[in-house]
Amino acid sequence: MSDKGDIRLTEEVGRVARACGAALVGCADLQGLAELPRGVAVAVRHSPEVLADPDKMPNQAYSQEYVTLNERLTHLATEIAAALEASGHRAIANSATHHRIDPERLAAPFPHKTAATRAGLGWVGKCALLVTRELGPGVRLGSVLTDAPLVVGEPVVASECGDCTVCVEACPAGAVKGEEWYPGRP
Repeated sequence: MSDKGDIRLTEEVGRVARACGAALVGCADLQGLAELPRGVAVAVRHSPEVLADPDKMPNQAYSQEYVTLNERLTHLATEIAAALEASGHRAIANSATHHRIDPERLAAPFPHKTAATRAGLGWVGKCALLVTRELGPGVRLGSVLTDAPLVVGEPVVASECGDCTVCVEACPAGAVKGEEWYPGRP
């Protein structure tokens, strides 16, 4: 192990995540942001067919996929946490947050997007979704908090949306206001 993190443990976490269906996985420095100093962010891909027509959303296919992806994220987070615990570290699986959202603030105890941006997986778009270079905004997220000395990614500290307003124009409900994201924005 170096002062920059345990490469073998980080690679093992990646193998576990990919074996459980993660499309993207990254590790983040969360010191001062969460109850444990490191995080593992995982993303699973939405079916492009289900997302193909935003004018017909949400629909039954989307609702069914939402449940399926949440189950996959719960499994992913649980398996990653188990692997970290087996290596002697503390780990807290933060699966999909649909059941843990504070109804007053519409906020989760720890935002998966924070782990994902700090791990370098992408930025928060004008639609308030994580946008990745590989998959755009077509992902759902989960995370694991840990004290394991993982090798962390380079945090994304700025939006790459620029002048793009595709998400604003595509939102059938008109809910996307197109505001720029920056780290720490509520």
